[in-house]
Amino acid sequence: MIIPVVAELIRQHPGTISLGQGVVSYGPPPEAVAEIQRFLAEPENHKYKPVTGVPELVDAFARKLREENGIRLCGDTHFVVTAGGNMAFMNAVLAIAECLAKADPSNADWQQALNGYVLQHIKQQDNAISGGALL
Repeated sequence: MIIPVVAELIRQHPGTISLGQGVVSYGPPPEAVAEIQRFLAEPENHKYKPVTGVPELVDAFARKLREENGIRLCGDTHFVVTAGGNMAFMNAVLAIAECLAKADPSNADWQQALNGYVLQHIKQQDNAISGGALL
């Protein structure tokens, strides 16, 4: 069970904020609350946006990642904003599956390829963490 493990890590490291379950104990920043009425008043904000993201938001995230995290987005390096951890995980799984299918065309059945990949890495993690015992 991962939840008790994460809870123990949080206890050991005061100030840690776990977003694993999407349960936070604080509200949005005052700047965001102040901006809501203006945002909602603009009809364009109620329409579908480009799949690749709103250019101004993409640029702001890229700048933040570069300046605060030392991560430069270029070439094949991209980021995805999701509505939560489950959606992020699913997108990561789909990205891995797509890469597996492209790397080995015989893995056209991406589900089978992904299952093999995930099981292989779970076994490796399991052996590294518990000496081979199931967690």
